[in-house]
Amino acid sequence: MKVLFIIPLILISCFVLGQNTYMPSNAPGVTSIRGISLNQAGLRGTGMKYNDGSFVNEKDLDIKGSPFFVDEWMAGSVLLVTKEKIDSVFIKYNLYTDQLQVKVDEKEYEFSIDVREFLLHDPVTGDISLFRSGFIAVPGMNERSFYKVLYDGKTKLLVKHKKLIGSEMTSTPGVKARVFEDQKSYFILSASGKMEKIRKKNKEILDLLEGKKDELKKMIESRKMKLVSDEEIISVLEYYDSLI
Repeated sequence: MKVLFIIPLILISCFVLGQNTYMPSNAPGVTSIRGISLNQAGLRGTGMKYNDGSFVNEKDLDIKGSPFFVDEWMAGSVLLVTKEKIDSVFIKYNLYTDQLQVKVDEKEYEFSIDVREFLLHDPVTGDISLFRSGFIAVPGMNERSFYKVLYDGKTKLLVKHKKLIGSEMTSTPGVKARVFEDQKSYFILSASGKMEKIRKKNKEILDLLEGKKDELKKMIESRKMKLVSDEEIISVLEYYDSLI
């Protein structure tokens, strides 16, 4: 039986995220803070561990693979819905449960206060990943769902990462194993507040960008874009935002 308990938030100070060092240019500030009130951000225990030490709920013990965005603990900073900003914590993002986990004194917890957004810094690649909740509810997601923010202008490009449970054949004939499978969906949130799922390689994206379709077509044609990569779509959105 799973036991839930509340403990105070303990800030981990062994890895400091400097805003000027790691903050992407189009991400909102998540400022370092010290002396946060201990009773404002509790944590609750969230289950068991795999043999390799990664977090898993009891019901997931027989599933092959990892439910996390990145398997390793990564240094990050967190903004709660209470507007408390916390840095220097080690966190993992569980894509199956859509929850953020945090490590405190070698134990794993999740925040008992809703998280508005968080930043993950990969010390190997130097990549920054910004995740945010609070967007318009769409089928399969709600306002507490986290999206990775790829472009954060007047118009926004978001991607929803998920881990679903599927099955695959094993070496034993006729026997299947349950596995975590990746799913990724792209969304555009317009300046007018309309949120739509998009498909890459599809110029119907332009239909979502109100009033500037002709200008955008000229730009795409002049640069011979196919709207295949994230970078191409971001370039279109940046240009669109400059027009509006």
